[in-house]
Parts: sequence; structure tokens; C-alpha cells
Amino acid sequence: MTTTIEAIYEQGRLLLPRPLSLPERAHVRVTIESVLPLDVSQDSSKLEAELLRAATGPFIPYSTDLLHGACERVIQEKRDEVSA
Repeated sequence: MTTTIEAIYEQGRLLLPRPLSLPERAHVRVTIESVLPLDVSQDSSKLEAELLRAATGPFIPYSTDLLHGACERVIQEKRDEVSA
């Protein structure tokens, strides 16, 4: 099973927004990917349009986590284009 979920790192622990559907003491593999918050002063209106298109496009039947992941990828791609 693969699940993508955001967490907040605080005082040496990852704080999850909701419980995971795993049995107690289940072994898992964790990959840490830092997420930069959207900065309205730096991100363009073109980025906003891309995000809206992603949120209303073919991703609608999928979960909120998948939608969020798609939006994060668009943000990162646009930031990479700007910095290149």
C-alpha cells in the first residue's frame, strides 16, 4: 500500500493531520520531501491558472491526497522553470 500524506515536523516528530489505516506497530518506509508553501508574491498568475486547471481537470475522481500531490508537482515544475 502506498499513501502520500503531509505532516508537520515539530520537536523531533512528524505530526499527521489524521490517523493512518495501519495496524499498530506496522513497519513502514518513510521518504521525506520538503514542501515549500505557495508564496503568492513569487508565484505568477500563470501558476494559478495551472493549479486551477489541475484541480478541475481529469483528477476529479481521485482522492484529495492525489489532487494535492498533482498541485505540488505543478508548483515545483513552475518554480524549476523560473529558476532555470
